[in-house]
Amino acid sequence: MNTAFNCIKNCELFRDLSDTEAEQIEKKAAIRTYRKNTIIISTNDTTDSVYIVESGKVRVYRDHLDGRQITLNTLGPGMVFGELAALSDSPRGATVETLEETQTRVLTKADFIAILKQNSELSLNIARKFAQMVHVLSNHVADIALLDVYGRLTNFLERTAIDKNGQRTIEGFTHQELANNVGASREMVSRILSGLKKEKYISTPSKGRSIILENKLPSGW
Repeated sequence: MNTAFNCIKNCELFRDLSDTEAEQIEKKAAIRTYRKNTIIISTNDTTDSVYIVESGKVRVYRDHLDGRQITLNTLGPGMVFGELAALSDSPRGATVETLEETQTRVLTKADFIAILKQNSELSLNIARKFAQMVHVLSNHVADIALLDVYGRLTNFLERTAIDKNGQRTIEGFTHQELANNVGASREMVSRILSGLKKEKYISTPSKGRSIILENKLPSGW
């Protein structure tokens, strides 16, 4: 089974398709490779292609009026972006930039719409994804509006942590990336993490970019 086929079958939207249907998408999906820190899509672009991340990682963000960048999502292999603009006939609502060398499979809007019309389960998966996006963005907006930097950061850490070797771990984020996710400065995020580490609420292994939640994070600081 080739790499492109695996990419389609492992994709969050297309995993329920039959092998035949996945092969049809594979034939239509062009391959594109981007270097680290490459802008794939810019806010207000009028392009309408749909991208499937095959390898690497991208960041979806908006620029704030004060010059800060607010990260809306981070996407890795098997995840999709660009489908909202393809379905809504509207300009791109966010910028997408690679965090590392990234390879994608790209569908034109026409091919994507045709696939949706042929498969009701795929259309339902799209509806589920949009519902999840609304839920995540609602929580994000509420955090920005109602919480201070400490509250936004600890909420993000709690939501992002995964179980790894019996420890709750957050992986793959620099302090700047954490700051972008919670709408704060890198200096403020570093200061809070340093305090949490000093009080042994978190630990940061010397190898890799990971944070381990050692104890329940305090509600205030």
